[in-house]
Amino acid sequence: MKHILILQNKIDVVKESQAKERYEQQILAFVQGTVAEGAPVIPISAQLKYNIEVVCEVENSKIYIRRGVTIKPND
Repeated sequence: MKHILILQNKIDVVKESQAKERYEQQILAFVQGTVAEGAPVIPISAQLKYNIEVVCEVENSKIYIRRGVTIKPND
């Protein structure tokens, strides 16, 4: 896997300090030593539509390689 994006969902139901703590103590610890280490983590709330546009921008900016063919997402 070359492109990994980690979404920290449901941030609308926890305090900011709790979201930060979970990011530092759970998410980073969980991906440490895996191919996902160093991947961007985007906090989101689908309910409030918080950072959904950021996820879309990141996804649209990537170039995917499928079966040896390079495809730009908007083509």
